[in-house]
Amino acid sequence: MVDTCPAFDPIGFQPGSGCTRIAAGQLLNGTVTRFKLTGRTFGTTQVPADATGVLVNVTLVRAVAAGGYLTVYPGDAPSPPNASTVNPSAATAADFWATGLGAAGAGANAGTLAVFSAGDPRDVVTDLVGYLR
Repeated sequence: MVDTCPAFDPIGFQPGSGCTRIAAGQLLNGTVTRFKLTGRTFGTTQVPADATGVLVNVTLVRAVAAGGYLTVYPGDAPSPPNASTVNPSAATAADFWATGLGAAGAGANAGTLAVFSAGDPRDVVTDLVGYLR
């Protein structure tokens, strides 16, 4: 599951009060999952259609075993870059990341964030911290 609830909301966000969760099920080894973020509202924050990137805290939870990695990258890229976002040494690990979103002219992948999972099945929680224009 990817949880894109705001990590901090200065207006008084309370868990369960309008928080949007995007469920994808468990991410499996070798899979890429894309999430549309632009034009959506998360808590009290709307990611505008012209957003070019996001700031996210990515947490790996309930992995079957330590090892493997996650890569977060713009959803219009044809394949994951040769870099990893989270390299877990335990079943739970986190990292803060800034990444671009799929470009406006990228068709169905415009405004998307991609997550590539290598290793045992795992759940991922992604907190949206902010966006870039």
